[in-house]
Amino acid sequence: MASKHVLIVDDSMELGRFFRSALLTLDPSLEVIVIPSAEEAILEVNRQPVELLIADIRLPGITGIQLIERLRSAPVHPHFILITGLKEADVKEQVDRLGVDAFFTKPVGMEPFLDAVRSCLYGAGVQDQGTAQRTPAGGPAAPPADGNDLPGVLAGLRQNLNAACVVLLDDLGHAAGTAGGIPVDDFEENWVPALMAALSANSRVSRLISPHPPEGLLSFRGVDYDLLLLPIGSFALIVFLHTGRTILRIALAIEETLAARSALAQILEQMGVPLQSTLPAIEGIPLQAVEPSHPLEDEGALAGLEHLLKQGGQALSPGDVQAFWDQAAGQAAQQQGASDVLSYDQARQLGLAPQDPESGEA
Repeated sequence: MASKHVLIVDDSMELGRFFRSALLTLDPSLEVIVIPSAEEAILEVNRQPVELLIADIRLPGITGIQLIERLRSAPVHPHFILITGLKEADVKEQVDRLGVDAFFTKPVGMEPFLDAVRSCLYGAGVQDQGTAQRTPAGGPAAPPADGNDLPGVLAGLRQNLNAACVVLLDDLGHAAGTAGGIPVDDFEENWVPALMAALSANSRVSRLISPHPPEGLLSFRGVDYDLLLLPIGSFALIVFLHTGRTILRIALAIEETLAARSALAQILEQMGVPLQSTLPAIEGIPLQAVEPSHPLEDEGALAGLEHLLKQGGQALSPGDVQAFWDQAAGQAAQQQGASDVLSYDQARQLGLAPQDPESGEA
């Protein structure tokens, strides 16, 4: 059976490649192409059949909405999934009028996203984020979700801990996968910068006590939620726990989360995602000030410039200005040349000049 073709259109190629890796965990036989613009997507669709097109709404040039409007006019067109980080209400209205198979707002939850992809490729389409209702349809059955892929591990961790939400962040602080709805409204604006800063500090402390990649875990007790935060290479795993747990139950949740980290690290490596450290190797080494070998400023030239600037009521001719800079340049050249010249006494002390016979020195 011929493999199915999926086209991902996103001007963030890194995010597009991550989506591609996630789709290949769903079905390794998929042919997934990532391109950065709607114009290239039109050429690609005309070149070969495409079963599914996944597009960001905000694209350079033609938008994702305009792209789908153009492709819908063709007799045969692919299924469509739209993704956006825009919050405007009219965006949802435009998407509803398009009647796409699925619509997601960032951060995209990997579990509902892959469910929508399964439905588009192997079953009936869906209409909106998180509402995929699979119905029997012709064609091959969808590959089973056995819990050993990225969304499966995130969903399994959430279920085992009865957590409010589990989030996987990439190195830019973008949600690469979620299980459950993020329970705070200002997550990207306020939470992500603070969480990434905490991970940076965690990484520095880890290097003080171990030469190995950071494996520390941070735990926070809160009013509405308890939080577990830990690095997975350049990624970050965040677990929102309901409050009310005892210290012992928090410890058990930590053990469960650490086990999930190992599984996620293995999955990300299989997807081709490099698990680099969150900080460069030189992080934490104190910087030392380097004293200049000679003054950076010529006090005489600065005094002359100050004198000219104070003459605000007088008009300076171009000749006066040029003369000032010619003089400053000449003084700088003399100082530079002088630094390479030794006096006779200095040369004699260094043994670079003949001794004076009248001095009586041997």
